[in-house]
Amino acid sequence: MALFPKTSGEGWSFDKRTGQLTLSGELDFLVSKDFEALGKRVRSVVALKGARTTRGFDLFKNLKNLETADLRELDVSECDSLHMMFLGCSSLVSLDLSTWDVGKVESMWYMFAGCSSLVSLDLSSWDVRKVKEMGSMFENCAKLERIKTGPQWDLRMVNSTFGMFSGCLALRELDLSSWNFDRLEKCGHMFLHCRSLEKLDLSSMDVGLVEEMPSMFSGCESLRSLWLEDWDLWYVKDMNNLFAGCGKLETLDLTGWRIPDNADTEDMFKGVPTSVQVTASDDSVVRLLPKGVKVELYPDTDAPEQIDHGSSACETADNNIEEYLLPKESGENDRLRIAVLGHIGHGKSTLTAAIPAVLARKYGSASAENGKLSRSPGGGYLAIESSAIDCETPDRRFTLIDCPGHADWVKRLLIEPHLFDGAILVVDAVEGPMLQTREYLLHARDIGLTPVAVFMNKLDLIEEDELLFLTEMEIRELLDKYGFDGKEVPVIKGSALNALKDPDGADGDRVLELMGALDAVPVPVPAREKPFLLAVEDIIEGKTAVTGRVECGAVKVGDTVELVGITDQVKQAAVTGISTLFREKVDSAEAGDNVQILLHGLQLKDLKKGQVLARTGSIAAHKSFEAVVYVLKQEEGGRHTPFFSGYRPQFYFRTSDATGIARLPEGLEMVMSGDNIRITAELITPFAMECGTRFAIRDYGRTVAMGTVTRTLD
Repeated sequence: MALFPKTSGEGWSFDKRTGQLTLSGELDFLVSKDFEALGKRVRSVVALKGARTTRGFDLFKNLKNLETADLRELDVSECDSLHMMFLGCSSLVSLDLSTWDVGKVESMWYMFAGCSSLVSLDLSSWDVRKVKEMGSMFENCAKLERIKTGPQWDLRMVNSTFGMFSGCLALRELDLSSWNFDRLEKCGHMFLHCRSLEKLDLSSMDVGLVEEMPSMFSGCESLRSLWLEDWDLWYVKDMNNLFAGCGKLETLDLTGWRIPDNADTEDMFKGVPTSVQVTASDDSVVRLLPKGVKVELYPDTDAPEQIDHGSSACETADNNIEEYLLPKESGENDRLRIAVLGHIGHGKSTLTAAIPAVLARKYGSASAENGKLSRSPGGGYLAIESSAIDCETPDRRFTLIDCPGHADWVKRLLIEPHLFDGAILVVDAVEGPMLQTREYLLHARDIGLTPVAVFMNKLDLIEEDELLFLTEMEIRELLDKYGFDGKEVPVIKGSALNALKDPDGADGDRVLELMGALDAVPVPVPAREKPFLLAVEDIIEGKTAVTGRVECGAVKVGDTVELVGITDQVKQAAVTGISTLFREKVDSAEAGDNVQILLHGLQLKDLKKGQVLARTGSIAAHKSFEAVVYVLKQEEGGRHTPFFSGYRPQFYFRTSDATGIARLPEGLEMVMSGDNIRITAELITPFAMECGTRFAIRDYGRTVAMGTVTRTLD
């Protein structure tokens, strides 16, 4: 064994007198061990032209006396990971990485962690669109005051920013307005102990897939203004200590927040001063605030009172889709909810805007906001500003729901199939069926949602009739493949954009033809003959009342019902009041109605989202069951890797979910995407289920399988 570390190697050399490490050629990934062995002797690093590495992780790790690094000439263009590259370089003051090409890098976690002497960092030229992991990237950079990023910082692939700026004690300003998060799943501790940070605007941050955000702003003791409006907290389960220690907070905008019932909110506002001005729109936020905090409560845009179902032919409303997934009032089951499905850019939003414009010209007046279009945030495609539209023909009332293609909406389609009575499939006549077209048809088949009609859009771009014929044939074959009658489903050809511009033209007639197909849809017959069952969607704060949709059967005031699921106990209660979500009291409710039910004989703590109200003895809760499952292919949004017996995903039943273990049949070692299999599952929480109950399996924020219960085992 050598008494002294190496002072040179292939592609590098070290000057013991000056403490300079010079990089000059191809660097083997093992040289990081040689550099670390030099330890305290290295004071500067210089990269000469021709220096390159394909394995950048750990390269300068723990060079604790390194003060300056000029690495502009170091070629990292073939690196897929830079994690822990400068970890522990606690004396580093000057670092120049301005010319780096990081276009292939996927991981940057802990890259600058522990660089406690670094004051500023210019990363504005970096293209990070392929980076997936940025956890703890700047953790404990205690003197870092400024991080310069640029328009190339497109973070739509990033799934974790856990602890990203944690311990950046001197960081005063941070502009994240151009950061585009699309797949973020973990952001806990992201700004933990950023003690100098005074204001932060994260209103454009997409947290729609995030499950964990504990202590995200904890210890930001100088933070005065925080804007977090319109955050989608659908999946969030851990919000522990979220704002703890923000003792100087003056403005907190939580407009649009709706905190899930099962989220851990312990000490969420611990240490927040009572003088803070909070803006909110939902009681789930208000009830968690410390006593004495002033709240400016904006009207909830989801509230049914805001909706006007007047006599005009078509009416639009604002951006909140919840308002349009309106619970039907008793006696309004003739109004059909039609989902507008299709691949991104095929014209769903344009068609949803064109239909009311054509109907308004044909049958009557319409709202001034009808058919209002805007550019999508990414540019390129047109997007409708309201996601759903109420409209009428002489024979029928409809709510057209423009369904986005992102994961939240696919999940909603799977878990809440009762929201829709039919579907229009929009297909670009030039491109034909694409990925999301197939994905939506797959899920529509699984939940029993039938395409009423197909609209072949962008007909004005087609010059050859033969191409049009081939596209139509491909669509009909695809419908047959997924279990629909491809011969009988009407295919209407036209241009939604031209119909929007000229409702009286030929393309306007094609839209009327489409609405004629919708008029022919039979009114769904509610399952009134089955035993009563209602899945609890929400609990009314302050009283023992629940809201939800009656899946089957009927209930009236005075009936005795059972509360089943989530706990092992089955409790009985008397129905003392029923009202629609418009707060109109009614004597009874039947299948298809969305209602609020007041219960007697229960305590508020007994009620949980995901339970069901049912006729006595009609259904039981189970943890173990057998099921048939279809595992989605990668191109359908599923996994690209197999799973094995003992797999622990989330099982979604009706309005809630629980972790469970999926066990494969004996002799089957693994399951690949696209397989149809039988599994035995065991949940940690009992759910009301019976033979035929549908469920979804999700993992890492995406649906990976669909299943149907075939037998209960306990």
